[in-house]
Amino acid sequence: WRFAEGPLLKAFHLGYVISIQEINYGLAGVNACLNRYLDGTLQIVENDKVYHRHPNFVAYLTMNAGYEGTEQLNMALKNRFSIVQVPALTESEFVRRLVNYSEYLGHKISDNFAKELFKFSNIIEQRAGTSSWHENVKFSIRNAQRLLGTILLKNRNFEDFSLAVHSEYLNLLSCDNDNSLKLQEFKKSEEVVNYIKKLYEFYDFSEAEEAEDLDFGLEDLFKVSEKPEEAKEEEEKVMDDLYKRFDL
Repeated sequence: WRFAEGPLLKAFHLGYVISIQEINYGLAGVNACLNRYLDGTLQIVENDKVYHRHPNFVAYLTMNAGYEGTEQLNMALKNRFSIVQVPALTESEFVRRLVNYSEYLGHKISDNFAKELFKFSNIIEQRAGTSSWHENVKFSIRNAQRLLGTILLKNRNFEDFSLAVHSEYLNLLSCDNDNSLKLQEFKKSEEVVNYIKKLYEFYDFSEAEEAEDLDFGLEDLFKVSEKPEEAKEEEEKVMDDLYKRFDL
């Protein structure tokens, strides 16, 4: 066998920034091994070799507190860090990120649609998350991004749009089977139905419809203006071959 440097050791002596995520899922005995790297020690010994701490070495640890399966961090590890609490996104930050993400997907949504989606998330948290039938309901920007990935560039009717919202938002409340009946009642409540209708009104499908109206086939890949006869014959051979391969 031979000793191989891991990412933490490389960061320590080469001066990298390292991010260790979800640290509170780690076993206490494993996390304890981090202590000697993170207490300001100028050198450590691994496999009979001395490694010197690089001045640019920085370590970030991230965690979500209170999740199932997580552990409390011991004080020896915690006191090696400056702890920064990351608050939930404000409406303006949520809107900015979601609009930018939609533009990246190729169909920019309106600020109003993102604002209404943010408000809808808060309604779900208030009605279901703080009630006796469900706990710890938190919707992140990830939920909204998944919803955009489901609905963008697709010419959806209201029923399909509603199902997409249920899939990416409301169905997350059904993790506990005991809540299934309450969830169905919640989905059918006037407040939820009306808000989904409101979201649908703010969503602009015109760009998606235009995109789907485009008539584009394999032959468009080979279009060249004023092609000589030889090129046309070669194109026909290529197209015949493509159609045979793809069983078109």
